[in-house]
Amino acid sequence: MTHPAQGKPSEPPAKPWQRWILPKPAQATRREWWFWLGLSLTFSVSFGWLAYQQGTAGPYVVQDDARQHIFWMQRYLDPTLFPDDPIADYFQGVAPVGYRGLYWGVAQLGFNPLDSAKWLPIFLGLITTFLMFNWVTFLLPIPTVGFVGALLLDQTLWTQDDLASGTPRAFLFALFLAVLNCLVRQKKLALAIALILLGCFYPQYLLVAAALLIIRLLSAFINSKKDNTVNQLKSQKIAILGLGIAIATLVFYALQSSDYGPVVDRSLALTLPEFSPDGRANYFDSDWAEFWLLGKRSSLMPRGFLTPIPLALGLLLPLGIIPGIKHQVQKGWKRSPVYQSIHPEIHTLSHWCIASLGLFLLAHALIFRLHLPGRYTQHSLTMLMPTAAAIAWALLTDKLFTWSNHRKQLFRSIRTAIAICISIIFSALLITYPVTLGRFPKANYVTGETPVLYEFFSILPNTIKIAGIADELDNIPTFSARSVYIAREYGIPYHWGYYQGFRDRTIATLESLYSPDINVLKHFNTQAKIDFWLIDQGTFTVEYLEGRDRRANDWLKQYQPIQSTIIQQLQRGESPAMLPLIPQCTVLETGRYWVIDANCLNAVTVARDD
Repeated sequence: MTHPAQGKPSEPPAKPWQRWILPKPAQATRREWWFWLGLSLTFSVSFGWLAYQQGTAGPYVVQDDARQHIFWMQRYLDPTLFPDDPIADYFQGVAPVGYRGLYWGVAQLGFNPLDSAKWLPIFLGLITTFLMFNWVTFLLPIPTVGFVGALLLDQTLWTQDDLASGTPRAFLFALFLAVLNCLVRQKKLALAIALILLGCFYPQYLLVAAALLIIRLLSAFINSKKDNTVNQLKSQKIAILGLGIAIATLVFYALQSSDYGPVVDRSLALTLPEFSPDGRANYFDSDWAEFWLLGKRSSLMPRGFLTPIPLALGLLLPLGIIPGIKHQVQKGWKRSPVYQSIHPEIHTLSHWCIASLGLFLLAHALIFRLHLPGRYTQHSLTMLMPTAAAIAWALLTDKLFTWSNHRKQLFRSIRTAIAICISIIFSALLITYPVTLGRFPKANYVTGETPVLYEFFSILPNTIKIAGIADELDNIPTFSARSVYIAREYGIPYHWGYYQGFRDRTIATLESLYSPDINVLKHFNTQAKIDFWLIDQGTFTVEYLEGRDRRANDWLKQYQPIQSTIIQQLQRGESPAMLPLIPQCTVLETGRYWVIDANCLNAVTVARDD
């Protein structure tokens, strides 16, 4: 835990109410440090526990992205699951090594990975909060500032689903904050470990760490003529060491052979409907603001930027710490003991911004080779804005207290009352903000709506394969631990070596499902080794294919021209060959779905051929 800097001249005692809100630097007691850290951790646990309750509200609840990144980990409990399954093989193959290793280790202790992904965010949140508190209080050694920064980060994380997902990006925040803490404290061994772990869990963001270290070295080189002290030289050596480790880790990953390359390039992406505004991985957007500023995958800032609202204070920080900006504002702040206590490492924030923005632009130039551009700035802003907002809050609050100390008693009383009211309002807004949201935490859990399906498939052999285009196929691998031939959730188009096969299988599924020729369906069942079909009862309508049926989604629009061809076929009255066979081959019927035995379809086909 960070403690106040030593050796600075003591400040006169603050008024009791001022001291409680913003104690003067170097005057906070150890008890106060532990109190504010403990309160930060308490909020973190509370948010995590609320999310955990959402995730355990029923037997068939899963975080949305866990359906991609964690379902295959059931292999850790039973290696026979998902045999010859290209979907499970792909998501296992692209998972970072540290991420795989952690869940494997937890599984060896007897925990189901799907359950682990619900309680791990609580511990990750605690670690992230602790590191954030230490990071902010290193920059400004006041415990309440650490609390404000940690609470704002927690609120930001739990209004998104990054931490709750239990996927690789859930580990990013704690690991990068560990890198920052070790870097500014000049802890060589700890920095090396933090960088390696960051590379093992979220290697893309290791690029931000490497860029930050490069900028740090360049800045040190430029300033070396002014400051060539032992501490400066030590800082440079640590940055060089960290950069070497980051580069070595990145090279290690770059040399790993991939069975799923190449990465989709711009020319190919522009031809695929999947990357259009209505596509599964919508990237290209004709709206300039959506594409560059406040979109999703390609934009600089995340949707809901400045949520929670107090983050807006972070936009004021440059007025106080960047030389040459608003000199009159700085002139007033520089007389403040709070301003004077800001650590010189505050410029790490600007280096961090430059590193993230540079990689954002580079990722746009090398489209998809560095994955998605927004990953480099949106995650950075998630941590940067609470840091900046907390320090700006301290500077403004200190200025407010100074303003309240008027020479005349009457004006002093009025100003003091105003200062107290403003402080109370801000504190109430800061702490109660989640209550104003419709749902908090926003963990994005998905609840399975057809338990009878999951139970039916789960008792069948591990080797079965299920085909169809129904939405419910997204949940079968997670809740039944059985393989699906295709499903919308797994249509991720960034690695062409994977997605080309997925796309071909989807087109083949559509052709067979809607073909009026029973032999086409029979051939598909045999060649693809399909055991069952899961059919939504609205499947054979034009509205379903177009996405206008409330039971359907519109993901099939991106598979052209087959989708349009099938619609025309249905409009001409050409009935799919499967449709009249459904009554005699259905083995399970729910209120919405039919489960059809593919072997029955094949057998009926043979009888008709004879």
